[in-house]
Amino acid sequence: MGSYDSTKTIFVSESKAYKDVQPKVSVIVPIFNAEDYLEKNIIDYEQQSFSSFELVLVNDGSEDTSLDVIKNLSKRFSNITVVHKVNGGLSDARNAGVTYSKGDYIFFIDPDDTMDKSTIEDLYASIIQTNSDVAVTGYDLVYGKKRKRPGVWIQDLFSVGRQGVRLEEFPDILQAATAWGKLIKRDFYLRNNLEFIEGILYEDQPFTSRMYSLANGIDVIPGYKVHWLQRDTSISHQVTADDLRARLNSARMSLGNLDNEHVYQSRLLQYLNHDFRFSIRNYGRVDVEFDQVILSEIPVFYTKLDNKELVDPVANVAYKLIQKKQTEELRKFVNETGISNHRTKYVPNVEGRAIIDWTSFNYIGHYNETNVVLDEEIRIYSRLVQMDNKKGLTLGVQTYFSKIDPNRFSYHVSAALVGVDEETGVETGVEIPLEVSKLAPDTSVIRDTSAWWADYSDTFYSLRLSEHSINMNSTFKIKLIVKAGAYNETVYISSIRQGSSAKWGHVNVSETQQVRLKSGKYEKENFLYLKFVPYALISNVSIEPSGNLLVKFKSQSVIKNAEIYAKALPNTRVSGNLERIDEQNYQFETNIESVIKFQQRSSVNKTSLAGLTNKLQRIVKQKGTFSVWGLRLFNVNGNLILPAVDDAEVNGPVVVRNGINANADFIFGRVVFMSNLSVKKDVVSASLAVVNAPKYPVELVLRIANGKKKLETSVKINDDSTVEINLPLLYDFFNEKRVVPLGKYRITAFVRNPKHLIRQTEHFVIKESLMLEMPHNYYEDGYHRYQLSYSYKSRRPFVQLFNDILDQDKGGNGWGRMLSEYLNSTENVDPKKMLLTTYYGENVTDTALAIWKKMQEIQPDVDVYWAIKDRTIEVPEGAKTVILNSGEYFELQKNAKYFIENNHQPYFSQKRNGQIIVEAFHGYPYKLMGSANYTDNLGVTQARINSFQQREREWDYLISPAPYATPLYAKYFDFHGTFIEEGYPRNDIFFDKQEVEKISQKVKERLNIASDKIVVLYAPTHRENNAIDEFRSKRADFVNYHELAKELGDQYVLLIRAHAMTQRTGDRVATTAQVIDVTDYPDINDLIIVSDLAVLDYSSLRFDYAQTKKPMIFLIPDIEEYEAQRPGLYPYTPTAPGPWVNNLEELRNAIINIKALEKKYTKKYQTFIEEFTPLEDGNSATRVINKIFNN
Repeated sequence: MGSYDSTKTIFVSESKAYKDVQPKVSVIVPIFNAEDYLEKNIIDYEQQSFSSFELVLVNDGSEDTSLDVIKNLSKRFSNITVVHKVNGGLSDARNAGVTYSKGDYIFFIDPDDTMDKSTIEDLYASIIQTNSDVAVTGYDLVYGKKRKRPGVWIQDLFSVGRQGVRLEEFPDILQAATAWGKLIKRDFYLRNNLEFIEGILYEDQPFTSRMYSLANGIDVIPGYKVHWLQRDTSISHQVTADDLRARLNSARMSLGNLDNEHVYQSRLLQYLNHDFRFSIRNYGRVDVEFDQVILSEIPVFYTKLDNKELVDPVANVAYKLIQKKQTEELRKFVNETGISNHRTKYVPNVEGRAIIDWTSFNYIGHYNETNVVLDEEIRIYSRLVQMDNKKGLTLGVQTYFSKIDPNRFSYHVSAALVGVDEETGVETGVEIPLEVSKLAPDTSVIRDTSAWWADYSDTFYSLRLSEHSINMNSTFKIKLIVKAGAYNETVYISSIRQGSSAKWGHVNVSETQQVRLKSGKYEKENFLYLKFVPYALISNVSIEPSGNLLVKFKSQSVIKNAEIYAKALPNTRVSGNLERIDEQNYQFETNIESVIKFQQRSSVNKTSLAGLTNKLQRIVKQKGTFSVWGLRLFNVNGNLILPAVDDAEVNGPVVVRNGINANADFIFGRVVFMSNLSVKKDVVSASLAVVNAPKYPVELVLRIANGKKKLETSVKINDDSTVEINLPLLYDFFNEKRVVPLGKYRITAFVRNPKHLIRQTEHFVIKESLMLEMPHNYYEDGYHRYQLSYSYKSRRPFVQLFNDILDQDKGGNGWGRMLSEYLNSTENVDPKKMLLTTYYGENVTDTALAIWKKMQEIQPDVDVYWAIKDRTIEVPEGAKTVILNSGEYFELQKNAKYFIENNHQPYFSQKRNGQIIVEAFHGYPYKLMGSANYTDNLGVTQARINSFQQREREWDYLISPAPYATPLYAKYFDFHGTFIEEGYPRNDIFFDKQEVEKISQKVKERLNIASDKIVVLYAPTHRENNAIDEFRSKRADFVNYHELAKELGDQYVLLIRAHAMTQRTGDRVATTAQVIDVTDYPDINDLIIVSDLAVLDYSSLRFDYAQTKKPMIFLIPDIEEYEAQRPGLYPYTPTAPGPWVNNLEELRNAIINIKALEKKYTKKYQTFIEEFTPLEDGNSATRVINKIFNN
């Protein structure tokens, strides 16, 4: 049976269930070292809805516990056959599985993948019906706990079901080239001697091409029924020259199985448009051998394609460059395009189809490629953005084709409501046209789109249902017919824009009919649909003098019964008296004392309205279970009719609101009601009132908060009057006011009871019309600064603060345009402009700050700008700023002459003629850095190493602080410019005694430190073993700071300064009078100046601190571990001229006895300065500036 060598088999344990009976299907699982997921997934396979199948588990010589796992599973499940064999590879394991299988049909799956419970049943049902040889289904991709769609070609392949097709009719099926996900007729398999070729990688491709070419019928089952786990260690994720050769060899073998020329050309095109394209994008990023395989072998395939006009245009340019061996241009083209259409600009050809405008890539080369963009790249997107009842039912939608910009392609949209059966999703044949008109563009959405060269702000449409009689309980899906250029698609709305009023899910179109939005998930498709239903419109709610609740409402349906119930416990019901006033008007009355009983869990006597109000005010904190009630109305058929409120008159201590599920809420007890909300000039303003307000004075609080920051303000109230509250979006930043970090904040309002009173259950309610107006965007100075939005899930409003970047410059559209203009610019540089950037714009500090200050004295005619991350960054008075990645920033990138960075310049940076780049590193060299650090420590890819080194070669000057540092920089960076060996300008400040005194006094005021305190600065560096990623690291804590402060006594203050890597995590130490977290303090030099001594470790801060001549203590209990992970470039000992300590006790003693210890290290301290910082004298900035400008 096949070519499997049975002598490799160690033993076979047949399934008990199929020892004497033949199963319909054999599921074959090849296993090698799969213990991590094997048991879980096998148990999952056993849950298949199809019952007649055996599991053939082939252990291919696993070296872990896989064999034990499958043995135990075979005892638990009687349908398992265990095959244990010596290791022979994946092909051999699958061939063995076939040999020992019994089923009429064969199905392969890998042990790390999973499948839907109906997978085998669905495939089997189709193949039995058609008598095809193969049935195939699609797959999605699993990353951790998330599933993602596969490539668009796989999406299209499995979007529609097919039965009994042959390969000649449907060659696209060749793209389903995995071994798994296919049900294969056993007789067909054996008759054609199908097998997996041993000793090759990607063996499933030649296997499937031969299988498809021989099959008399192929069934395609739509959807993604197999879930393919993506692992970094898997063969498919390897990028090496050997792996590329294996891929190309597999492709050659697959093509060799195809005798039909049409099929052959189709498969060749698939390889060129997909598989090879993803290999080419690694050109110049792996090694020379990999590149040589690309250059030598890819052209062999490309030349065999007859019609090259069918190749993706970006890929086609790459193939032509490969053919011509234009290696440098190819490298740049690959780097800039990624061999994808993401960065390209689409324009229409004469037929209205998308081709690429290549002018944005003129900086690489001039291309005239006119191939049409593949249809698979053009996807239709549609979503519902609003629902309202203005002029009848009106829907707002957004719809567009991906990267088909309405500014370049003409759009036309028509729409209709299509009747569907709510149970099955099947169309009923009813179709009602909708009036379509354009809505105003919404430029705020540009920031949400990552695609380059695509502005979708003008793709919003209004769909209006004019006067039309629609039967109650009718259901309709929303059809759009969208045309843009030559593209024409019909789509049914299936999603809602996040935060839009459509999330509310219902709208009253008349006094008796309501439209509800629902989500339908059916076998063939999912879509949103509208249901036209009867409802009861509440017109009046009151608490009568008797204490009864009276509700008046209108209903077209005849109401026969009514009751109120607790929303949290629907079985908790209270009946009452229902009275029909006339044909459509009713009133329902019930004793409110029953509600109070539920809330207080005790009975009360009948009372006056005033007494009832007081009782409601005194309701103590329970659990909120009985504070929100609903009204159930039943018609003559016993069907539930939901009530809704629309500007109803409400009298008494009750609040009535519509629920998100179109069912009114009656809230008894205290309610904080928001009737207005706005934001302007960094102030949130709200109109608030408290229903059932207490009669004693309390605080009404308005708060914004997220996981990192909380702000609040309050006013005193003692009645239910509406009050205006303004909350400045400013927080105390070391005794100075600063705008809160940009981001999204939840808004809430509540009553803060005096501490001696029990807080009662309380609800925060926002006015419905205010809620439905959101999201609301606020612009100031041309910038989209704020957005107020509403979460229908949490029923809370939010405020979001944005950066000062114009809408047109945001998102992929803005980025693509600005970057392309920058890279293609031929603008002359301006010798009077300089751009400074420190710590990626997170701070304004370091050597660049010292140069900026000195420039105002000796080069005042040069305009110096700071690039900052956002508008909240603290900058010195008089500093000119630009926001990173804004239009202004890119203008400076184009025309500024001078650039100073303390990290590498941006990855996209392309130095232009006449520009001067100065690298001013943010630390003295000690730790592993540059080329050694890229590979030994950071483990970055070759592509990033190439990028780093390309940028290093663009540096004109590198500021070296000392003679010892210069050769180290030369060794570890690909720098070929001029060293400025003149000390670090950032340390000049330490030699200005008057300025030091001013700064010290100012910082103590900002940090609330008394003048007589001894200030200890602790500033540890980050540890590699604490790294979360390349830019973040956990805190390195070796002592309890608060315990240390307690042992030191009140005369000491500890300043805790975490490394920038830790700063980005948001982790902070709790600040007290004695322990102050200064991680966010903008300038480390201020902290050096204000401190009396420092506790340091391996940070280069010790070189800077030495200029103050103040004592240093070195807390280094992990020195061996640290140096093993990131070794120094020379011995640590001579760079640490102070006592070394390992724990809290040693540290405390060293701090207390620092005066005595200081004398002990005087000579070492002086030697350290002379050897490592001999050039620091307070004049470094002047010398550096003179060298830059004089040269």
